[in-house]
Amino acid sequence: MQIEGDGRFIWPLQSGDYVIVAFTVASQGAGRLWTTFSIPQAGQAVYIGDLRIVETTGSRYGFDIENRYEEALNKVKVQLVEGRFEPVVGLMEPEQEVGTYSRVRGICAKDWGVNCDKQVLGVEPVLPAGTLAGYPAVPDLTPLLEWKPSISQDITYDVAIYESLLIAAPNAPRVRGALISYAQDLKEPRFKLSEPLKAGKQYEWSVRLRAGDTVSTWSVTNYFVFFVIGSVSSRGQWFGLSTPSHPK
Repeated sequence: MQIEGDGRFIWPLQSGDYVIVAFTVASQGAGRLWTTFSIPQAGQAVYIGDLRIVETTGSRYGFDIENRYEEALNKVKVQLVEGRFEPVVGLMEPEQEVGTYSRVRGICAKDWGVNCDKQVLGVEPVLPAGTLAGYPAVPDLTPLLEWKPSISQDITYDVAIYESLLIAAPNAPRVRGALISYAQDLKEPRFKLSEPLKAGKQYEWSVRLRAGDTVSTWSVTNYFVFFVIGSVSSRGQWFGLSTPSHPK
C-alpha cells in the first residue's frame, strides 16, 4: 500500500488473521514489522492502532504502536455511519521476543570470546559453505548449520531460522518473515533441523551466545557501524541459505 497525506487508510479485508510484514520509507529505507491483527466479522470496522515509523540513525527505522482510537474514530465517523459499520478496537500486536533471557549484551564484548571483524559481527558460519557470499544452496531440506565456537568457557548457543522475504518495492532489501525454527542453550556449535524446510525457498539464520540468562545480540554480516555520541550501534544481514527446488 502507498500511504500518503496524514497517514490514514481504510483497508477492506475479509475476516481472519493478518500480518503486516514490513514497511519502506520513500524508497530509502525499510524495516521489518511482523505485527499481527485480526478482522473480526462482517459489518465491523476495526481500529488496529496508529503505527509510528521513527528514523533512528541514517536509514535505520524503528516503530511504535499507539492507541489513539477516539481521535481516529472522529476522523472516519461519517464513513462508518454511511456504511453502517460497527467500530471496534483490535490493536495490532508486535512480535514477541524469541527465547528467554533477562539481559542482552553486545556480541563483540570480550567475554563472549568471538572475533568481530570487517566481515562478521559475532560467530563465523562454517556450514553451509559460502554463507558469507549470500544464500548458498544446501543439499536437502534438513540442513546442518555450523559455526566457529567461542573460546570462552561455559558459553552456549541459541539459533533461529526465519523465512526470507523479498519486498516488492524499489531498493527494498530482503526481510525476515516467519520464525521457522528456534533452539536455545545448545552446547555444541551446530544445529541440525529436524523438521524439513520448504523446497525452493530462501531462509535467514543467526546465532547468539548465552551465559545463563544473559544473551548476546545476534550475529550479522555485511554490516554498517554507526557512531553516535556516547554509543556505537550496527546494522547487518543475517546469514542465508537456499533450499533445493527438487530435493532428492
